[in-house]
Amino acid sequence: MGYHLVTYCSHNYQRALESSMPSWLASDAETINVYTDGWKTGVYTGIIMHHIFQPCDDYGTNCVRKSEALLDFCAENPNKRHVVMLDVDCYILGTLMEVFRIYGEFDVAVTVYKNVKQKHRLKNVSAGALFIKNTPQTRRFLRQWIMDQRSDYHQTPCRDQKCLSLLLHKNPLKVNIKQLDYNIWNAHPNSSVLKADNDPLSWLENLDEHCRVLHLARGLWKDKELVDRFVYG
Repeated sequence: MGYHLVTYCSHNYQRALESSMPSWLASDAETINVYTDGWKTGVYTGIIMHHIFQPCDDYGTNCVRKSEALLDFCAENPNKRHVVMLDVDCYILGTLMEVFRIYGEFDVAVTVYKNVKQKHRLKNVSAGALFIKNTPQTRRFLRQWIMDQRSDYHQTPCRDQKCLSLLLHKNPLKVNIKQLDYNIWNAHPNSSVLKADNDPLSWLENLDEHCRVLHLARGLWKDKELVDRFVYG
């Protein structure tokens, strides 16, 4: 039994998907499922395209659609138990199935930002990589996550991450949460690192040798030289 990859890609992030997709196709995923906002292409082979959304340029709305895509996949495929949702600017460097094999029982497994005190860790979850066991309980969790985003009073652009963090921290549905090593399962630079160095090379050169998901956020995926060197080199 393998795992199934799910992502949402709006038309304005298509280039990011083109950059990361070779690493996804080389992964041990059983299926790769890409939800779009209507754009279509015949370039990709070996993936399943889902065109269920209308075109959208609003960043906040597109962030919410990640969870909507994940719920759609899980609801339509209740027998596909192991599901991984990644942002399109994530690169897969090794097997992801180990999360389900070695981390024991959990409903939702997440990564949290580095240098966060333990009592605040679930308030600082990254929504860029999410590992779930597809069960009725986790589908209820996903529905609640979506409801929280839609009712977010301030309509913050990254409300997917904000609402996920708050939902996990409060945990009203009592889901079994596993916290994963950030450096291995969702390694990406934070803003303070980039401001201090003004050069991502030092960060990339010091990646954990066991890193499985490299998240080239903040537009780093646009640097083909970096991608070729640290992902495909």
